[in-house]
Amino acid sequence: MSTLRNKRFEIQVVQQPLRARMCGFGEKDRRPIDPPPICELLCFNEKGERIDSIKIF
Repeated sequence: MSTLRNKRFEIQVVQQPLRARMCGFGEKDRRPIDPPPICELLCFNEKGERIDSIKIF
């Protein structure tokens, strides 16, 4: 069984918008950011080897 001790975690930005609409007070300005930001959580063991998320949880 794996524990979270001696693990190193990193967040990697996979996709992010270059520009987004500025928020305003009107209902028309409430649009989603496109493309949506996507982040990936990476986990490494004490040897620096990447661990699959299936082995963590």
